Amino acid sequence: MSLLLDGKALLQKVKTDLKQKVSNLPRPPHVVVFLIGDNPGSHLYVKSKRQHAQDVGIELSIRSYEKAPTHADLAQQIQQLNQDPAVDGIFIQLPLPKPLNALSLINTITPSKDVDGLTATNLGTLFQSPEAEDYLKPCTPQGCMQLIHQWQKNLSGLNAVIIGRSLLVGKPIVQLLLTEGCTTIQAHSQTKNLTDLCQTADIIVSATGQPGLITESYIKPGACIIDVGIASVNGKTTGDVAYTPSLINKVAAYSPVPGGVGPTTIANLLTNSLKAYYLNQ
Repeated sequence: MSLLLDGKALLQKVKTDLKQKVSNLPRPPHVVVFLIGDNPGSHLYVKSKRQHAQDVGIELSIRSYEKAPTHADLAQQIQQLNQDPAVDGIFIQLPLPKPLNALSLINTITPSKDVDGLTATNLGTLFQSPEAEDYLKPCTPQGCMQLIHQWQKNLSGLNAVIIGRSLLVGKPIVQLLLTEGCTTIQAHSQTKNLTDLCQTADIIVSATGQPGLITESYIKPGACIIDVGIASVNGKTTGDVAYTPSLINKVAAYSPVPGGVGPTTIANLLTNSLKAYYLNQ
């Protein structure tokens, strides 16, 4: 019987642990999020993040702009927050409306306050010294690893195919899997024979946002499937994997959409917020 990799349960466990730790601090960790534009998904996601933060005693302040400020204005605000000792963490809810340059703004954040773990400094540490303790790891890739570890602790020698090459998920998850001894292949939109590659994989991590991309024919028996994709089809939230009863019976473990990777991203944002509090003392 296949194992459902439950992100909601992981989030609840993390929240219980964090609530106890935060209650013993002299003040709550304080995180500021920039929410820019009118993307309904972004507004819902930030609302959810704030609720989960409040549940554990973390203060999450929202700087919301229906009309985007200039790049220079946002960069100046971030610089001011970098210098504010009452602010422990900063993140920018993505995607940003054009013409704002997300990467440039993210790299304006002081690395010790980068609770999304996406600055060049934090990603550079992930690639150079992944086992270091004094940096913040990207939230979604870390969540993917936590789900994979629900299935199997020792990943050494396993084959992994990662579909997608974004800085948010694809590239960092490759490095995390390499660190644990996996043989990794990174596939993308130009990859040929994707089905054949996936059929060699013990672990498939798909992060394309293409609904139903991965079907049963892509998967070998006993594989672990991590579905990072998220899209809306006919009003229903779905991922990259076309889950059917026969596909679920074929795999060893799988993450659902919704309820899989999404909650683990929030769990790691909360964990990073507490870590940022300590890094900035």
